[in-house]
Amino acid sequence: MDETEVEREKGNVTQMVELFFYCLALIVCGLPDFLRFTLLNRSIGRFRAIVIGLGAHRQLARGVTVKRGVRFSRTMRLVIGKDSRINEYVRLNGKSLEVGKNSLILSKSLIDCTGGVVIGAGTQIGRKNEIHSHKHLIHEKDVPVLQAGEVEAPVSIGDDVMLFSNVKVMPGVRIGKGVVVLNSAVVTRDLDDYGIYGGVPAVKVGERE
Repeated sequence: MDETEVEREKGNVTQMVELFFYCLALIVCGLPDFLRFTLLNRSIGRFRAIVIGLGAHRQLARGVTVKRGVRFSRTMRLVIGKDSRINEYVRLNGKSLEVGKNSLILSKSLIDCTGGVVIGAGTQIGRKNEIHSHKHLIHEKDVPVLQAGEVEAPVSIGDDVMLFSNVKVMPGVRIGKGVVVLNSAVVTRDLDDYGIYGGVPAVKVGERE
């Protein structure tokens, strides 16, 4: 184990000890029930993130929260930046996901990381979004569709991006910095910085000024 890994393990242990005493204080002190529940739920989410971060190929920074029902491939690489949050019932599969600091993945989203997905800092992935990073080679009629090959196509989403609910991002797409994608849009091509996009397929409908 190299020095970096040793420091990481020390950091994880420190966070677990801090959370233990934090939860103990919540139980002992006389906070109102609703506030106690909120703080305790937040602590459980942070504790869950620490436990996940103990696995190989995973780096979850301080302050990361992982809510209940999140599913991910055991062998995938996870790098999650400081104070980011993954909400309930998000599904992650494939090889590699990187998320910048202060980002948010809302509930019931599906992120296919087969080809690798990078999400910038201060970015929101809305509820029930789908992000795909591989595609099936279905264009050759002589090859049965169930036997068609696959090709990886990484997806990159910049800093300060807002994807509203039910957005679908197709393989190989690059979403630029500061982009806003409206509800139920389907992103099939690269999106320019600070553009506002909507529709199926997504087209530019405005710009952030």
